[in-house]
Amino acid sequence: MTHTPMLGSCTPPFTLEDNYGLKISEIGGEVCLKVDVRKNKDAARLHEMPFSWQQAAAMLEAGKISKKNYDRRRYHYPEFDTTLGNNQSDGKSGKNRQ
Repeated sequence: MTHTPMLGSCTPPFTLEDNYGLKISEIGGEVCLKVDVRKNKDAARLHEMPFSWQQAAAMLEAGKISKKNYDRRRYHYPEFDTTLGNNQSDGKSGKNRQ
């Protein structure tokens, strides 16, 4: 059997389970990840991240932000995240609001 890098990627989710209360379950035949926000404040923040991701992806799909802006949010999260009240950016221009 050959080792592939993907197989080793399960270690981080197990760590997230221990540290942040990440739980795996099944809903309607789909695997789902849930965060126990009662675990600690970092768990609550982890819970917010997928919502931020989904909102940014929806804005990209709707043409409200550019791919460049979307990528900036992805690679510099949470610095340019506008969905959770973090450092605000003005959408397509890429300039931060003061």
